[in-house]
Order: sequence, then C-alpha cells, then structure tokens
Amino acid sequence: LRSQISELRSKITLHFTHESQKHLSPGDPRMGRFLGLARRLRDDEAAATMAEYTLIILVIAMACFVSVSALGASLVGLIREAIVGLR
Repeated sequence: LRSQISELRSKITLHFTHESQKHLSPGDPRMGRFLGLARRLRDDEAAATMAEYTLIILVIAMACFVSVSALGASLVGLIREAIVGLR
C-alpha cells in the first residue's frame, strides 16, 4: 500500500509540475544562458544610454503636461471673463 501511495504521489507531482515553474539551480544549463544575458545587459553601454534618454524624455513630457494643464486652466479663466464681459 505504501509503494502504491508513493507511486501515486510521484505521478501527481509530475502531472502538476511544469518546467516553467521549476527554479534554476547552479548546475542547470539555463542558468548559464541567463547569467550570460545578464552580463551582456550589464556591459552594454547602449542600454545604459537608452535608459538615460528615456528618463530625460519622461521628465520633459511631465513638464509639458504640467505646463499645458496650467495654461489650459488660465485660458479657461480668460474665456470666462470675456464671456461675462460681453453680457
């Protein structure tokens, strides 16, 4: 009975365990590929430059958004004053 339970457990474990859910171990060949990719990204100057430019563009976009929002609010006020002045 114990051997049957053990066999059933192993079948259930194999059925519900997928390759993508297993953790990488130091001896796993996928770990070497992962570390190689990490080293290439770390050493790639273009990636660092791209990240810096992305941050600069983000700051400029935020400044434009704030400026346009403030300008829009003041224009609404001017238009309301003009409409009240025409009445």
